[in-house]
Amino acid sequence: MKTLYNNLYQSDNLRGISIRSYLEPLLDDIVDALAGGIQISLEKDIADVAARSR
Repeated sequence: MKTLYNNLYQSDNLRGISIRSYLEPLLDDIVDALAGGIQISLEKDIADVAARSR
């Protein structure tokens, strides 16, 4: 939720956010939290589409 809030708060576009700019740091945070000191490499290929708010 923190990542989503930060993306919305820092965005100039109040009608939506980029899926890529949301998912990339979210995935990094998840990997860091679950790695437990193990080196994990994650390859991301995320289309840059807009998620629109209502």
